[in-house]
Amino acid sequence: GMTKRTTRVVIDTNIWLSYMLGGFCFRYLQKILLNKHIVILISDKLKEEIIQIILSPKFLGRFSTRQIDDLHYILNYRTINVRVTSKVKICRDKNDDFLLALSKDGNADFLISGDKDILEIGFFHKVKIVSLKYFIE
Repeated sequence: GMTKRTTRVVIDTNIWLSYMLGGFCFRYLQKILLNKHIVILISDKLKEEIIQIILSPKFLGRFSTRQIDDLHYILNYRTINVRVTSKVKICRDKNDDFLLALSKDGNADFLISGDKDILEIGFFHKVKIVSLKYFIE
């Protein structure tokens, strides 16, 4: 039969946080997680950043142990780890450059973000930078 090509995506920290906090992001990201044609790319740095924010004092007591365990599971088993070697200097906030480097080195089709500064870039190499809502639609 016809083989559907996979879509490779990088998902920004702010989307993972919104996912944890519930709301429409939860339903949308759930759709992505359940779609076997979508490959989610991650790097050690991105994984660290996601876990760091989830466990930060700001969200202390906000997430159950089960929610945190579920997130760990997703980040470890539903993603492909990319070794990032590219150096990128484009973002207004230089702390966001690693996302573009990950997207490039992982041959991502999309970088999904909720950050206006990142969304403004629009395109980077072959990577289309979009909101979660846009990606789902």
